[in-house]
Amino acid sequence: MVYKWHCRRCRFTIWSRSHAKLASQLKSHLLGHYTDSVSKKNFRLAWECPHCEMEGQTHDKETGVQEFKDHLYGHVEERIQSGIHIADDIGGSGNVLVKAPIESTGADNARTHFLSVGDIVVIVTNHPESRLRLLDENLNQWPERTVVITTKRRPLEDPPDIDFSDVPVEVVKLDPTLGPTGLGETISRVIEEQHTSGKRIAFGFDILPEIIESFDVKRSYRFLSMLSARLKEVNALAQFYINPRPQSSSVLNVIDDEFDLELTAENSVFIAQT
Repeated sequence: MVYKWHCRRCRFTIWSRSHAKLASQLKSHLLGHYTDSVSKKNFRLAWECPHCEMEGQTHDKETGVQEFKDHLYGHVEERIQSGIHIADDIGGSGNVLVKAPIESTGADNARTHFLSVGDIVVIVTNHPESRLRLLDENLNQWPERTVVITTKRRPLEDPPDIDFSDVPVEVVKLDPTLGPTGLGETISRVIEEQHTSGKRIAFGFDILPEIIESFDVKRSYRFLSMLSARLKEVNALAQFYINPRPQSSSVLNVIDDEFDLELTAENSVFIAQT
C-alpha cells in the first residue's frame, strides 16, 4: 500500500510508499504552479501565498524557495491519502504501462506493488532469477501459484538462493525464435490453466521493448491488443514495462490506448498525468 496525492489544478497524480518522498515531489510540483508568486523585492527574495495572506522575504534564495514550498504544502497536506493501491484508480484490474528502465529500483518497486495483490502471478521475462528473488525478498508470502514464462535459453542457470520445496513455482521456457502469435498463444494457455474463479491474476510483462524492436508497429499493436483482451477476460491486473526513451514515443502513441494507466517509476515514487 502507498500514499497518494492528486493535484486539483492539473492531471498530476503521485504515489509513494514513502511519505517523505511523496511530500518532496509534491512540494516541487506545487512550486511549478505558483512561480509567479515569487519575486525579487529590495534585494531579497519575496513570496506571497495565493491562498492566504502569508508572505515571506529572505536574502537567501534557496531558503526562501523552501519556505514557500513548505507553506504551500501546508495547504494541501490533509489531502494526502494513505493505504492506497494504485490499481484502485482503474477499478482493481486492467493494464498499467510502467515507464522505467527494465532493470531498475523503480521497476522493481512497481513489480512488488502490483504483484503483491495476486493470488496467481504470471511473469514474462528474460530475467527469471531476478524476478523470483524479488518475490522471495519483498512479498510477505508467496502467491498461491507463480508461473515464469521466459525466453532465456537456460532458465535458472544461476538459481537464486531460495528453497523451492514448498513454493509452487513453474518455469515455462520459450523458443527464442517464437513470434508474437506463438508467444500470445503460450500466455493464453498458461492463463487458462491457472485461472480459477475468485482468484486474482497479477501479470507482469517485461519484454515489451523486445516486441517493439523485433516487429513492426502494426504487428506489435495487434499482439498487444489481443493480449490485452485476453487478460481482461480474467480481470487480470497487468503491468507492462518499457524504457522511457525518445525513440519509443512514436510507438507508444499508437499503443497507448491499450493501457488504463501510465506511470513513470523513479525509485519509490510513481507519477501519472491521469
